Amino acid sequence: MSAAKDFLEELELFGKSWNYIYSTKATLRDFARSCKGENATEFDVPVDVTEDEIKKWLKDMMNRGLCEKSRIKDISKLHRFFVFLTESPKYNLKYNPVSRISKQLPRPSKQTQRPIKSLEEISKMIRSIFHIRDRTIVILLAKTGIRAGELSALDVDDVDFENRALRVNKRIGNYFDLTISSGRKNKVDSMIPLDDETLRTLKVYLAIRQKCSSNALFISDRGNRMFLADIDKMVKNWAIKTGTCKDSNKTDEKITPHFFRTWITYQLQINGCNPIIIDAIRGDKASNMRTFYANQVLPFEEIRRDYERTVPKFGI
Repeated sequence: MSAAKDFLEELELFGKSWNYIYSTKATLRDFARSCKGENATEFDVPVDVTEDEIKKWLKDMMNRGLCEKSRIKDISKLHRFFVFLTESPKYNLKYNPVSRISKQLPRPSKQTQRPIKSLEEISKMIRSIFHIRDRTIVILLAKTGIRAGELSALDVDDVDFENRALRVNKRIGNYFDLTISSGRKNKVDSMIPLDDETLRTLKVYLAIRQKCSSNALFISDRGNRMFLADIDKMVKNWAIKTGTCKDSNKTDEKITPHFFRTWITYQLQINGCNPIIIDAIRGDKASNMRTFYANQVLPFEEIRRDYERTVPKFGI
């Protein structure tokens, strides 16, 4: 077995996500081709390499126009591979050729910035979306802050109208074939309260949703579960069409599904929602022991009460 195959199988054994393993394979393959030529695969990564070969790969990435952030990510993944080789008794590599170079690379020095949008601007955007499925998706993103992969994985029966709640207990594990994995991104399950505006919108959408064999809550025109790329494109197109943002690939200028995760967090916070309840709705892991223990006894009705008191209203 090649060292790379051994490493990748260990990532899978220890529960790394499919997408993380996929991107790691791409990194190893790219480095192998830098060392051995275009026909090399991820399993051809040489073990006995020098810093000069790492530097050559880094120059190759720069010459291809790969951005600094992507280069740093790839170097980091290769570094983990060689950490595996140095720590594993099976390989007992004495020297990690990536360590010194990795330390020289710049680290992000500032917080990611998102577009600053008021409640009035987001309300106007939502009211301008005339496609009922698309409007429902944007409302759910803006009201709950769920991730696009969690939204794509929702089924019709995850909407609990009786208890006015949304069950979020799975996500898309493989972005290419929509394989569904259990748990949210942080491997937690959530029940998120739904307010009157969201419930009304969901009822209208489900009443006109086309009949099909898929149990997915949100389906494409062909009756299949929506891909994340489709959701991302739809949100961006409506944001541009309604004049809410410009057509840009800059994080601080574009509106994506993940923008709403930031936006609702801010809205709930300035409206006085308990930070522990915000974390519970977002599906975040406890950041300290105090929150860890509080989450164990946090009643859902308390989450609902504080959420409904502070959730923004769009006037729909």
